[in-house]
Amino acid sequence: MTNQITNPVSVEAPSEGLLGSITLESVGAAAGVSRSTVSRVVNGSPNVSQKTIDAVMKAIADLGYVHNRVAAALASKQASVVTALIPEDLDLFFKDPYFHAMISGIQDHFASTNLVLNLMIASRDSFPKVLSSLAGGQSDGVLVFSHHTEHQLVDALERRMPVVFGGRPVLDDEAHSYVDVDNSAASKMATEYLIGLGCKHIAAITGPQDMPSAADRAAGYLQAVRAAGVAGPLVESDFTAEGGAKAALELLDGNEPFDAVFAANDLMARAAVKTFIARGLRVPEDIAVVGFDDSPAAVSEHPYLTTVKQDAYEQGRSMAQMLQEQLLMHPREARVIQLPTELVIRETA
Repeated sequence: MTNQITNPVSVEAPSEGLLGSITLESVGAAAGVSRSTVSRVVNGSPNVSQKTIDAVMKAIADLGYVHNRVAAALASKQASVVTALIPEDLDLFFKDPYFHAMISGIQDHFASTNLVLNLMIASRDSFPKVLSSLAGGQSDGVLVFSHHTEHQLVDALERRMPVVFGGRPVLDDEAHSYVDVDNSAASKMATEYLIGLGCKHIAAITGPQDMPSAADRAAGYLQAVRAAGVAGPLVESDFTAEGGAKAALELLDGNEPFDAVFAANDLMARAAVKTFIARGLRVPEDIAVVGFDDSPAAVSEHPYLTTVKQDAYEQGRSMAQMLQEQLLMHPREARVIQLPTELVIRETA
């Protein structure tokens, strides 16, 4: 099932649509066209000449048409509707603060523009249908989060409209635009911090390895532990708190020793800490834990998480700005922005 949330700003042409006694017929008369032609212009129909569009837009301005986002978009040659596409289950979207911060950054940027944001959350089953809808003209540009290997169909959208990815896409080449952090380097930094504390068997709880960000974080961890000879057990999970708790139990019930854990996001790290404490272990004295994101989960309760900080709000804002620029760019050029990270040291390591 696809869930769609749209800004509470209408983009439909109202039946009267004008201030006071001014009607669509009034605009048509001033522009020398019919009412139906005015309606087609306001609704963005492609079957209208530029000369007619210019005449209608001048009449709208002269007569004091109530500001309409679609009309403003036509006047500025800029798209009116963009979509944030999140190919995840609804439950994960609402539980992960990373998504909330990114959407806030996107919305805050678009608030000062005439672009309207659609939010589309697509489960695995509905994803092809959502892509078909977008490719059919439901949006003029797309922001894509949580790109999985199975979502390579997104690449087909780029032949029809601007697409900006939140994180390195599956097909990492020069044809894609995205905003990301250096996940591998950041995870290596976090793991090396645990090594510096004297940890001898460092375990990992990774995200889904069909996601580039999760694979990169696992790669950074592996590079650090293999170089230092301190590799512990590794469990693949799903970036959820439930998955983190399950992975922590798997580590505890396994046969490999570990005295530290690098978890690929804060939700899993927080759940792991709770699981270890419930088993009578001390954090960080018995098991040190480092997370990733510096989300609200990191400081939701004691012990506060030591974690890698990435600015999800700024990532969203940068994605929105990049998409807006690409909507006006002909021909479009792929761009990559890499944001900084830092290790925030608190109580768990």
